[in-house]
Amino acid sequence: MSVDEVLRKLQSRGLILKDKKRNGNETGYQLRFTTGEIVNIFDNGTISPQGKNQEAVREALDMEFALPVTESQSSKLSRKIFVVYGHDGQARTQLEAMLRRWDLDPLRNL
Repeated sequence: MSVDEVLRKLQSRGLILKDKKRNGNETGYQLRFTTGEIVNIFDNGTISPQGKNQEAVREALDMEFALPVTESQSSKLSRKIFVVYGHDGQARTQLEAMLRRWDLDPLRNL
């Protein structure tokens, strides 16, 4: 879908364009709307809604929603996280404690 097609669809839903510009790394466009919606349209065809009302933007553009991970799927996912850190032992300890509270298993590089 082209930038102009995306813009037409969103404007037909009542969104008012505030700013249209090439993104910083020149790989696409960024559309900003007056009510806080942001839509990135990349040259490879990827569209990435950000900001406010992302679900409404996805619906207007007929984008599929990402489905939440089910419990049976989450049981297959690993809980291990590799922690890379510098020389700040206190920061490492605090990070590992936080990860454990989230029921994750931090692994250190020794």
